[in-house]
Amino acid sequence: MEEVLANQDKVDKIQENYACDDTRIEEKLDKHGNVKKTTTYVYQVSFIGPNEIDRLIEKNGNALSAGEQKKEDERIAKQVKKLDKEDADTAAKQKKRDQTAITIQDFLHADRFYNPRRERRADEDLIAFDFAANPAFHAKTLAQKAAQALTGTIWIDEKAHDVAELDAHFEKNLKVGGGLLASLHKGSAVRFVQTFVHNQVWLPTYISVHISARALLFVGLNENQTDQYSAYKEFRVTSHSTIAPPAHP
Repeated sequence: MEEVLANQDKVDKIQENYACDDTRIEEKLDKHGNVKKTTTYVYQVSFIGPNEIDRLIEKNGNALSAGEQKKEDERIAKQVKKLDKEDADTAAKQKKRDQTAITIQDFLHADRFYNPRRERRADEDLIAFDFAANPAFHAKTLAQKAAQALTGTIWIDEKAHDVAELDAHFEKNLKVGGGLLASLHKGSAVRFVQTFVHNQVWLPTYISVHISARALLFVGLNENQTDQYSAYKEFRVTSHSTIAPPAHP
């Protein structure tokens, strides 16, 4: 797992050379778990380091209007500019990672890994670990608290030193702001599946999330979200400069 962590910067750099499509389906559920509303989005996806840039191009089978597309382009431009600025500021970049998105580093510190074994999944030989909270670890950030609340299994590609699959759920309620801001309920779950693209890097193919939570002002949240990634394309941006000979006087 420490080798996987050490390899992440390399993985992030390779990932930046790829783009794909993402079909996202959001299902709002009632208190009985029945679907009451379904919304489908189609995104064009690119990557900046570990960050995913999602450009919305379609909603419920309809392309965006010119006005909607303009707003989306402006949103993406602001997001990219912000990420570029954070990337230049290493301290700010690390602080943001520590406080928000769960990283492999969070898992390494917040969870204990046990029952290592070899398993074959999707025609790949992988190393599997079960994981659960490390009671000796004192979480400081929201990401660390979330990682510590998760229980499940992770599958690793030994040769590529990357995550191939993760299946996890919250073993207990996760309270945000002491429970005053929000509470993520026990049973909320995530499934994350990647595929090995062009014999280079593992990239997402399927993500499913089930969220049961109580948000600010006691608003209940109960929904499913699935993302299916497809049509990966590799691209490289190069530039060439030509210096002309000096002009004759």
